[in-house]
Amino acid sequence: MPISASDEIGGVPAGRVSYSLVNVHDSCWHRIDEQLPALVSRYFRLLLVVGPPRSGKTTALRHLAEERGWSLVNVNLRLSERLLESTSRQRPHEVQRLLDEVVGEQRSQTLLLDNTEMLFDPKLRLDPLRLLQLLSRNRSVVASWAGSYDREQLTYAVPGHAEFRRYAEPEAVIVSTESVQLGEQVPAPPAAIMESV
Repeated sequence: MPISASDEIGGVPAGRVSYSLVNVHDSCWHRIDEQLPALVSRYFRLLLVVGPPRSGKTTALRHLAEERGWSLVNVNLRLSERLLESTSRQRPHEVQRLLDEVVGEQRSQTLLLDNTEMLFDPKLRLDPLRLLQLLSRNRSVVASWAGSYDREQLTYAVPGHAEFRRYAEPEAVIVSTESVQLGEQVPAPPAAIMESV
């Protein structure tokens, strides 16, 4: 059954929910775009888009890919395809080389990396942040990071989880989707938008 603008989701008009989500994703894209010039002068040209699952990271990266014509790479998919021929013992030693190959195949000077969860697999024994930093030495890299950032520490997963990582003062430009969602007021949508939803 389709949802109309007069329906409510959790006590909020459906039209407002859709509008708010679009604005959060738009705002994230704009914040990423604002930070990109800062990458040029950095040793590691890495920008991390940090937030929990379903917080707008992928939407923002897709928007950048479409608007700028930059390559968007699904890391989990591309890396798992290439690791299929490796044994479980070989995989930790192959990941960096294979990811370098994937990155080398992309033509754009700014590369967008999404679905990076595989880099955190304990069986691969990687330092995901260091790997992303190395990829960002010769081109700008914007990568999604399913975690949180509190202006001092970057984390992935939660303490006690096998994939948990914590980095104090990471060498990267960070855009947090959480600060976008919590720090900005989303205006009420005009009536015309409410009716068109």
